[in-house]
Amino acid sequence: MARRGKGKVQEEGSSRTGQVPQTLVPPQQLIDEDLPLNPNLDSESLENEGSSGEKKKGRGKAKGVPNNHNLEVHIYQGRIVTPEVVREISILFSQNIIGPWIRYTEYPEDERETLFARFKEIKFAYTCTEEEFKAAMLKTCSILFKDWMFLLRKKIFKKYLTKEARKTHPPNNVPVKVWEKMVDKWMDEDWQEKSQRNKSNRDYLKMHHTAGSIPIAKYKYEQVKTTGVEPSPIECFKMLHMSKTKDGGKEWASEKAEALHATLEAKKASAQDQGLETDELDIYREVVGEGSHGRVLGMGSGIKAKDVYGCCERSCKRARVDKTEELELKIKNMEEELQQYKAMKDELEQLKATQEEVKQMRELMKVMMSQSNIQLPPTTADVSPNCPDNGVEHTMHD
Repeated sequence: MARRGKGKVQEEGSSRTGQVPQTLVPPQQLIDEDLPLNPNLDSESLENEGSSGEKKKGRGKAKGVPNNHNLEVHIYQGRIVTPEVVREISILFSQNIIGPWIRYTEYPEDERETLFARFKEIKFAYTCTEEEFKAAMLKTCSILFKDWMFLLRKKIFKKYLTKEARKTHPPNNVPVKVWEKMVDKWMDEDWQEKSQRNKSNRDYLKMHHTAGSIPIAKYKYEQVKTTGVEPSPIECFKMLHMSKTKDGGKEWASEKAEALHATLEAKKASAQDQGLETDELDIYREVVGEGSHGRVLGMGSGIKAKDVYGCCERSCKRARVDKTEELELKIKNMEEELQQYKAMKDELEQLKATQEEVKQMRELMKVMMSQSNIQLPPTTADVSPNCPDNGVEHTMHD
């Protein structure tokens, strides 16, 4: 057993030459084959009954990437595309499931920090900043989280149909109490209804892609690295919806995908025949349509509209609307301030007019009083600035 393990490590090491591999391991294989068992259980105690009645040992803990190997992490469009690194993230996550988090949004911030700290200990080589490195790792987690949860419950839910039976058969890497809460969430009526609705939508679509979100990101990354040009959405669509045949050829994964690609190519050829400038982004948008809920038809759940179209028309329109609303709000506030200023100005002018009327009335009264020899009390304006106001009444002299 020791010799076999040594050979496995040696084989893994020989494949890590610093170059980015040309193929990626699907998420299902990552989790089915590489997720470790419960750290509290050793491989000797993990034995299953075989069909022949003999006991066979479990495969034990999954071996991750050894520390200090300087494997370079390749990041494309904010996500990690190096297979060994993606596999390591899956392993690290599975080793520390200590809470009933069935959605990435439920995954606590402190657990994300802990996961990243453990991830850093492996000492991958990267050229970006640590902040960008962390963001790429967490984005990879958010993309794969749904697959992790699906594959965590897949075999158990398929084998055991009742809630109680599922609760009593947790995976080896999940504590019993945590698993029971996870089963409660998955068996919740609202969750079941949403799950069934999503399944119906997938069945209705009938155009499943043949690669996950990481492979298409890696495909685009490799094309940019090799040719210096990012592949168009039409090229990406073809790559996503063709599968290998037994004789080594390729075939379309579905009739709908083949028909859609034919339409895309026909539109492209028509534009070229007419001597028009060919913009594959516009062609893809015209045939497929705008992104919906941040996704683009035919590109899988991990690919966002901005990954295909850049700043897509809808997001640009939303940005323009937001900017317009912001400007309209500023204009409205300025108009309100202007109205307040005008109101204050009108009040001030009215006050000045009133003061002028009062002044004229006093002048008139002075004339009338002087003619009748009656003294008027002095106003503030009549008091000499050099004469302090000590409360003594001043009189006016003729």
